[in-house]
Amino acid sequence: MYPFYKELQILSDNFNSGNFGLWYNKFIPINDSSFKASGKNGDDKEPVKFYQNQYEKICLKNNIIKKILTQKHLNQSDFFAVFPDDKYDKIIITAKLISPLITGVGESHPHEVSMVFDHNLGIPYIPASGIKGIVRFAHTLSIIPEAIENNKIENNKFDDEEDWTKIPLMFGKGGDKGNRGRTIFLDAYPVNIPNLHEDIMNPHYGAYYLEGKPPADFLTPVPIKFLTVEKGTEFVFRAVVSKEYGITDMVKKAFKKALTEEGVGAKTAVGYGRFEIKKFEEHSIILEEIKKREEKKKKDIEEKQTQEDAKKFESMSEVDKLCYKLSQNPDEPKSMELFGKIDNFESDDKLKIAKALQECWQKINKWDKKSASKKQEAKIKKIEDILK
Repeated sequence: MYPFYKELQILSDNFNSGNFGLWYNKFIPINDSSFKASGKNGDDKEPVKFYQNQYEKICLKNNIIKKILTQKHLNQSDFFAVFPDDKYDKIIITAKLISPLITGVGESHPHEVSMVFDHNLGIPYIPASGIKGIVRFAHTLSIIPEAIENNKIENNKFDDEEDWTKIPLMFGKGGDKGNRGRTIFLDAYPVNIPNLHEDIMNPHYGAYYLEGKPPADFLTPVPIKFLTVEKGTEFVFRAVVSKEYGITDMVKKAFKKALTEEGVGAKTAVGYGRFEIKKFEEHSIILEEIKKREEKKKKDIEEKQTQEDAKKFESMSEVDKLCYKLSQNPDEPKSMELFGKIDNFESDDKLKIAKALQECWQKINKWDKKSASKKQEAKIKKIEDILK
């Protein structure tokens, strides 16, 4: 059963392309009797496998999504370019998952464990708000020794929004819109469309949590399957930091700690969401795309200039065309040929040709009388007389 009208049921039943995130959040089937999220044939025991198959069918070989994902990285790179280098530092981290990642586990969804997908791409990503939160958490942990040393902790707590913590500078101060953080975090996206992995948690005491029964060994475990981003997936993290207060190193240190030690997303306490930092710069694939784009931009400019030059050339007089050709390709035989015809032209045209010959000979080192032959010296003198 699908929880919507028949025509839409037919469409969603054949949802083989498009936005997987839209399908996952709006169009998944429901079991007729249990009203639980299910697979295509109403099997509410294996819906996650069905979701995984749908994702692979819709996303993994979709070149359009791949192009849009690449463009997303390029857009973030362009966003960086807006910030002047003398006022802002740019933090770029290419990191690889060394354990599965799950984000958006608390999102509302018919299945018990959800996942967050990019609204436009329909693939997993890490929202900037989540990145900001874990980096702030990592920074807070790192300053606990300082808080202990300076007697800042009372009743096992300390105010993490005091100025000495640098948290108001780095991340802003809660409830104070006038004191926003000097760090801008961007959403993190995978370099390529990632694979999804079917994972499992196996709570043994479901009856204890749900019904209040004693947590005894005779209770039956109830496996819960869910989707994760496969380990080995590479993400690019980006942030912009104001140079005004010298907090860049602290942000970078907290960023590194968050990714490699604390983990990103849900279930980090049991090892999920850990990254290995590969380098503090763009991924090679993104750099190659940036290079291609710059080359294309340069080629387009050159082609446009060529077209403009051709249009301009067509509107020139014959004398102007001769001078233009010589300026574009300074060549001794051509210049000597034109010099031999200079007396055939009227005074204004003769002056144009004399200027063109002067510029040409200067470029090819034929304008110096001291090193020139007697014939060339005579030619130079004749051009000088015309230019007087």
